[in-house]
Amino acid sequence: MSFGRLRDKGYESRAEINMVPLIDIMLVLLVIFILTAPLVTQSVKLKLPEAVDLKEEVVVQDPEKPVLIAINADNELFINDEAIDFDAALLRLTAIKEGSEKAPMIQLHIDSSVPYQEVAKIVTILSKVGLANIGFVSLPEEGSAQP
Repeated sequence: MSFGRLRDKGYESRAEINMVPLIDIMLVLLVIFILTAPLVTQSVKLKLPEAVDLKEEVVVQDPEKPVLIAINADNELFINDEAIDFDAALLRLTAIKEGSEKAPMIQLHIDSSVPYQEVAKIVTILSKVGLANIGFVSLPEEGSAQP
């Protein structure tokens, strides 16, 4: 009588890792990274550059005089050299647009110390009115040749 194990050659136990849950977790992580990546780039603090090359002068091709909008260092708003509230600017710009056949060119003269929120506020007002032809006026770089 021999004592030994009976082995069935057709049956072997294999220890394998189930890959389906691993793939599920990796796909969820991939989706999370894809969704959070734009948020990371928006939180980067930037100091935006100034205009460095103003060789060509901007020519207003519209025969009408452009609308001059200025915001000084005290956050006071001026439309065509007339002081006005930000609240009244929407009505005033709507009247200017309706009073002309073609939407006029807007030139923004903004002091460098004005916070970006104030600039965004006036640009939002302009977009609500439907004035999209906007130009930001800046000084040429020191030492550059004037045209």
